[in-house]
Amino acid sequence: MGTNQKSWIQVDLQRPTLLHGIQTQGARASLGLKDYFIMHFTLSYSLDQETWSSYRGNSTKPAYIFNGNLDGSKVKENHLSPPILGRYIRLQPVTIQRNPALRMELLGCDLNSCSFPLGLQR
Repeated sequence: MGTNQKSWIQVDLQRPTLLHGIQTQGARASLGLKDYFIMHFTLSYSLDQETWSSYRGNSTKPAYIFNGNLDGSKVKENHLSPPILGRYIRLQPVTIQRNPALRMELLGCDLNSCSFPLGLQR
């Protein structure tokens, strides 16, 4: 296990998007070696790449630390409550197994066509 505070991956969604979740997966190793995956991570988001916000959830901490994967093959889904609005999404590993390896799916919808209830209704 290790940590690397300098690694991150950034996604440009091309337009403002309302995100309500993220799915992550690592990579399987071959020949009996240990898998590669991210065990814990944080998320940051921005509309313009200049002003960034760390995802906090309902916490008062500077950043919410997500529980990631426990192996390289299973998909781990994390929900964002409250959801976030961003065009640029940055995932930063906090704890990794061997080396960082990541497959991810951001769950959400275009701001102008979102019909999924995201907890903003009364």
